[in-house]
Amino acid sequence: MDASFQWIQEQGPGSEVGTKSRQSRQGSSRRNWWSMSRDIEIPKEALKSAVIAGMKTVYDPEIPVNIYDLGLIYDVSVNDFGFAHILMTLTTPMCPVADILPLEVKERALMVEGVSDAEVELTWEPQWTMEKMSEEARLQMNL
Repeated sequence: MDASFQWIQEQGPGSEVGTKSRQSRQGSSRRNWWSMSRDIEIPKEALKSAVIAGMKTVYDPEIPVNIYDLGLIYDVSVNDFGFAHILMTLTTPMCPVADILPLEVKERALMVEGVSDAEVELTWEPQWTMEKMSEEARLQMNL
């Protein structure tokens, strides 16, 4: 297990992947992103691992594989202030969930404890192909 991910797991009940519910984030208090980023000190690599773990819980409704293993997430980065940037694509520009999936990805990133804000950037270059799928995804789809 990655040491930074283990660090998040050991932070207490309900933080197994460094997440908290949307309700608890909204109910905390009205603070700006700067003060939220200073509540806890979580290493950037741990935050990145937690964001990726969150991406592994998002599924394309037409394919029974999570979007990370499907290869739709090209890059995840988190800065010193807890801002997460996710670069992703879709299987096709005509994807029926093109309006919904990026919003769900952003919501999932915002659920990670320590992430103050998130941006999802949708790109079509490079184009998604089945070669971008993980070995696990290929096995799930019998490819």
